[in-house]
Amino acid sequence: MINHNKQLIPQPQPQPQPQPRKKRTATGLMDITEPQEVEFNSLGQHCGHKQNKFANDCGVVTRKLISIEYPTWKKVPANEKENLCLTIKKRWNIHDEKRRAYVLMTCNHKWRSYKKRLKKNFLTNERNPLETYSYLEKTALQKFKERISSKEFQDISEKAKMSSMCNTNPARVGPHGYRGNKPKWEQEKASGELPPQLYEIKSERSLDYVLGRRSKNESGSKIIPPNMEPIVKKLIDVQKEISNGDLLPGPGEDLLTMAIGPEHPGRTRAVGHDIGLRKGMQGIEKKRGKPWTKKLLTITHCDLVLPYGDMNQKCARGMVFPYNDGLIHSLPLRENHLKVMIDNIDERYKGVPVPVMTNEVGILEDAVGTVIQWPRIAVVLSKTNLVVHVVADAGHLEAGAFDFSVTYEEYYRLLKKQTTDLSIITTWQILLHLMLRKRMGKCAFLNPYKILGKACQETPIDVVNYLVDAMQLHHGKSFLIAPYLQNTHWVLLVICPSNHIVYILDSLMKPMKNLVDNYHLLKHMEKAFERYEKNTSIPIVWKLTECNQVGVLERELSGHYIMNWIFNFVLNRQHGFPSRLSTS
Repeated sequence: MINHNKQLIPQPQPQPQPQPRKKRTATGLMDITEPQEVEFNSLGQHCGHKQNKFANDCGVVTRKLISIEYPTWKKVPANEKENLCLTIKKRWNIHDEKRRAYVLMTCNHKWRSYKKRLKKNFLTNERNPLETYSYLEKTALQKFKERISSKEFQDISEKAKMSSMCNTNPARVGPHGYRGNKPKWEQEKASGELPPQLYEIKSERSLDYVLGRRSKNESGSKIIPPNMEPIVKKLIDVQKEISNGDLLPGPGEDLLTMAIGPEHPGRTRAVGHDIGLRKGMQGIEKKRGKPWTKKLLTITHCDLVLPYGDMNQKCARGMVFPYNDGLIHSLPLRENHLKVMIDNIDERYKGVPVPVMTNEVGILEDAVGTVIQWPRIAVVLSKTNLVVHVVADAGHLEAGAFDFSVTYEEYYRLLKKQTTDLSIITTWQILLHLMLRKRMGKCAFLNPYKILGKACQETPIDVVNYLVDAMQLHHGKSFLIAPYLQNTHWVLLVICPSNHIVYILDSLMKPMKNLVDNYHLLKHMEKAFERYEKNTSIPIVWKLTECNQVGVLERELSGHYIMNWIFNFVLNRQHGFPSRLSTS
């Protein structure tokens, strides 16, 4: 009897077996019935939606036309290269002859990759490459096998492997390269999808370098891998130094090279393996000047060039000092920098930031008459001895000895009745002290370098300290003669410490209500008198004295008048002072 209530037990169905993944075959030659169009960017790289098709086609055509028996691309005959280039240009409608070099470079890269695949995927595994590449010649294949089996080739291959292991941050840009990913990265940047710290990197190439090395996390989002975080931090730190003016890129440098080191000459990071430095770092001079290594034994005349660009823009002249440590404007001397004193500048560059900015000196115009740091590579030493080293003995201008230098050019400007430099006035004071020593009993000179108008504004404490020290050094002297340079114009001050009178001789004398506001040095002189005598009850009397006058267009003669007034005062006018002070 049949039991109709018995439940039917479902039988397990056989599971479909997974199909083996189809192996990728060699790329075949595109069937092109008419010339195709391919785009090129400003660097000459192929780009656009047919970027990969063009590259693949170059590879297939090269494999068919160029034999693997040639050891290197340089060994390929010129006529075969020409035939290859013409074939590709016809297939891709390329008429611009300027594209020839880039097309051949692309073919070279594809040809090398092809030989690398042959060695790795076939010959190492003892597979027959003729099954995949039927057009391979047996004789060429045999020569290729012999060459890669040679000791010479093995040594080169091992060296290349060791070199590749040093690349701890390989790019992850895929076959599209940096140029193919740029539109997508621009969208990410515009939509605010990038990590906040990446927006601090202002250099496009540096940002591309970071974006091209991101990896995917478990959720598929792009992240900065841990090994890239120190590089990102370094880029941001250097970017801040450049933005603050504390650091200037040198020749052949930009943010990326300053952070992670110089470029390989044949390719440019974050641009492409097929683009050299000349194109890849557009707008940046690639030629590096060779820094001179001459050891300085004394102060030397030099020209200063802008430490970037083509390194031939002379912006200033001055003196470079022997190598030394210590502080310059409270900052230590940087590596590969020198201590220089700026004597004069080219007015065209007066607003250019100095390489090492300080609170006192920001632009080149601020550096005249002061000591700053300058990159050694941008210091051009004088080829001939154009410098006279001068030393003022202790007690002449200050308590200790004071040394400086005078150039032949400064002497030339004096003879041509042009601008009179600080060094000329100071040398004149020293000569007068030696020549008229017997007449210097009542007089003493102040150091013009220590009371500059610029110093009065930037380092007033140093100026006041010097004035106090000078009055103490020359205690008992009736007259302190102070040549004072303010805004390229010379003024002579005759200071009488005993009766608190200061006589002012100005060749551009104009009626003015308040002399202290017109001459920066005067208010510091008031403070110096207070400290020197510790008596604030006696005010200083300022007397604008009648003297030789010049027109505004002849103001460069003010230094010549200063020299004449100093000479006359020491030789004659100090006697019977003050009735004989007038110089007109």
